[in-house]
Amino acid sequence: MAFGGATLGLCQPIALAWVASGVRPEVRGTAMSMRLAGNRLGQTVVPLGVAALAGPVGLAVAFVGPAALLAAAAALVFWSAAPESGAHSTSA
Repeated sequence: MAFGGATLGLCQPIALAWVASGVRPEVRGTAMSMRLAGNRLGQTVVPLGVAALAGPVGLAVAFVGPAALLAAAAALVFWSAAPESGAHSTSA
C-alpha cells in the first residue's frame, strides 16, 4: 500500500513540473491555475456524467467512459506535441 501510494503520488509533481516548464515565466501562474481548474472540473463532471449514464447504459460505462476520456486526452497531447518532437515525420 505504501509503495502504491508513493508511486501514484508522483504523478502530481511531475504533471506540475511539465506544465511549469512548458510555458513562459510570465504566464506560469495562469497555466498552473488553469491546470488546477481543469483537474477540479474533471473530478466533478466525469463522475456526474458516468452516474447519469450508468442507469440507461449500464455499469460498464464506469470503466469505458473514463478510458475513452483518457484516450482522447492522450491523443490530444500526442498531436499537440508532434510538431516540436517530429513524431509524425513520414520521411526516412
